[in-house]
Amino acid sequence: MCGICCVITVGTDTGDVQWIDDKICESLRRRGPNHSEIVQKSLGSHNGLSCCINFSGHVLHLRGSLTPQPLQDQSGNILLWNGEIFGGINVSEGSNDGDVLLASLKKCNENEELLSVMCTVQGPWSFIYWQENKKYLWFGRDFFGRRSLLLHLPTCRNDSFVITSIACRPLTRSSK
Repeated sequence: MCGICCVITVGTDTGDVQWIDDKICESLRRRGPNHSEIVQKSLGSHNGLSCCINFSGHVLHLRGSLTPQPLQDQSGNILLWNGEIFGGINVSEGSNDGDVLLASLKKCNENEELLSVMCTVQGPWSFIYWQENKKYLWFGRDFFGRRSLLLHLPTCRNDSFVITSIACRPLTRSSK
């Protein structure tokens, strides 16, 4: 089981946001103790507000070669994957299912194509996917919810939007 987390912060200075606290980070690392990585993507600013997305991937390595997360391609797409593909998409022997899924998602030009790819995946899964060419953030889990994926909507101006595979408390700006 891997730990995945995506946090979106908006503010006049996103640098003062403690985007993930130590307890949450430690819980994510326990879900994926073999590799941890954070990728930060700035979406720029508009009307004095800047937006930043943090992708945090934590890998539990069970078989094959270790594939670090977040997965990224040359087009700027980012995938956080917590699952296993048993069918629906061909994953050849020795290939990583997350790499294969990222390549399949990259080919999608229309929303319906992306949804169709995810509907064909057989097995337990949850994912968070940044589609660079459209600046879309996709996330979901299999129909049966066999991999957790939790959502925290901001409740105040200094709060963050969070998607994660573990329970966490709301994240707010630190008081410097």
